[in-house]
Amino acid sequence: MMDHPLKRYSFKVKWLCPLLIVLGIPLALVLFFIPLNPGILEFEFIPVNVLQNWDELEKRWAAFSLGLDFLFLIVYSTLSSLLCIRTAVTLESDLGIWIAWGQWFAALCDAVEDISLVGILFDSQMGWLAIVSPTAAFIKFLLLIIGLIYISLARPFTAVRLRFRNKS
Repeated sequence: MMDHPLKRYSFKVKWLCPLLIVLGIPLALVLFFIPLNPGILEFEFIPVNVLQNWDELEKRWAAFSLGLDFLFLIVYSTLSSLLCIRTAVTLESDLGIWIAWGQWFAALCDAVEDISLVGILFDSQMGWLAIVSPTAAFIKFLLLIIGLIYISLARPFTAVRLRFRNKS
């Protein structure tokens, strides 16, 4: 079976998933309620247009949001990777390990996206940053959705498999 650095911790460190959930929920709520209009999601995909609509206060809020997102990306990618790994180990399948690696790659894309958005936010003259951000955001969301689908669809199979394994 394929390897992943979190594989050895996925079942042994019982407190890691709950800790990541406890950290992730408040971070997600803070990021969600940051007063930006248009919001940060629009900024990720059409940064130049959104930036033109923001005043100085909204730009400061966006900078705060981007800084907080660097912490959030570590939390969500590690949590989703752990869940993919747990599912893969139970199903004895490499697919979940590949998807777990994809969650970390999504975090890398998120970091690239955040860095490009910071450059745009602070008036970088590098026009290519406006292409980097939406591309990285698209890849990030695609990989995260794949991870969520895998976790959502495969987890019921793991529960059934464990139930049958325990009865035998």
